[in-house]
Amino acid sequence: MKKKEKCCNAFDFCRIPIIISIYVIFLVIGAIIITRIEAEGDKRLRNQKRQQLLNVYKKYNISLNDQRIREFLRAAYGALEVDAMKLNKMTQELESRWDFTSSLFFTATLVTTIGYGDRYPMTGGGRSFCIIYALIGIPFTGYLVTILCTLFANLIKRTESAIKKIRKIKRIENKNSFKRVDEEDEIKTRTEVYQMVRAIQVGIATSIFLIFIWLLPSLIIMISNDWNFETAIYFCFITISTIGLGDVTPSMTIDPLQLEDEKNKLGSSVKQISIICYIIISLTSITVIISLATSIWKTKKLKKKWRKEAKSFREIQGHENDAFSNVTQVTVVENARSVDG
Repeated sequence: MKKKEKCCNAFDFCRIPIIISIYVIFLVIGAIIITRIEAEGDKRLRNQKRQQLLNVYKKYNISLNDQRIREFLRAAYGALEVDAMKLNKMTQELESRWDFTSSLFFTATLVTTIGYGDRYPMTGGGRSFCIIYALIGIPFTGYLVTILCTLFANLIKRTESAIKKIRKIKRIENKNSFKRVDEEDEIKTRTEVYQMVRAIQVGIATSIFLIFIWLLPSLIIMISNDWNFETAIYFCFITISTIGLGDVTPSMTIDPLQLEDEKNKLGSSVKQISIICYIIISLTSITVIISLATSIWKTKKLKKKWRKEAKSFREIQGHENDAFSNVTQVTVVENARSVDG
């Protein structure tokens, strides 16, 4: 047994370099593919934007070497970076972007590791707070998602008894039966049933996820933000997967050159709170699917457990049969004595 464990440990150790190599190859393949897809389009877009800028220079006879223009562009870029380029309110003092709902949205994207990048701390104190808050908040979020995942998984696993009733599988733990069964055949059957049940559960969870967590929210976001469906479904995936590249964010609907009115602010607050709820639900859903999917192939421990159950059942059967045999023998002896008497 110890030799077998040593062999398994050595095999696992040998697998590590192979897995790392495969992972590196996977990254390289991804880099090659994304370069092929994006490089030409990125080059074309950059040259197009630069040409638009040159056309403006030519139209208004602006010199590219004019120091005033350079200073204006730097200032405009800096203002756009902090969402301060509001042409309709250039003479008025702007309020802080860190209102309560925006801050709540930021903390949610921080502890869920999404980090869209459309809002970030710019002071030393804010950055220090983010480090400490994330160190506490990320594990806490993981704990919350685990609890919700267990709850949702238990709801989905309620289908297990229904599926087993349909198949009418004879269970080893049926201790009321004295019928002997082949242990390995029964374990094989139970393994097949277990994998089938988990596969059906994964199918149910995946269907719910695709419809209610991905497609339906994408439609809602597409309508509310006036995006096309491709952008909306991309945003939902980036959010669900916690990638958060920052190229598509909830604040994209706001014109960076126009100040929000009160109605838009209210709508933005509702949207941010809705997305916070969506993030938690989507993280829980995808964790449930991954948990159920990986459990399909984790039958080694279950087989060991089922063999123990079968052994215990055989021992109980043997004791019951011995007891029945002893009672029978005593009865026969007593009957014989009574006949002799």
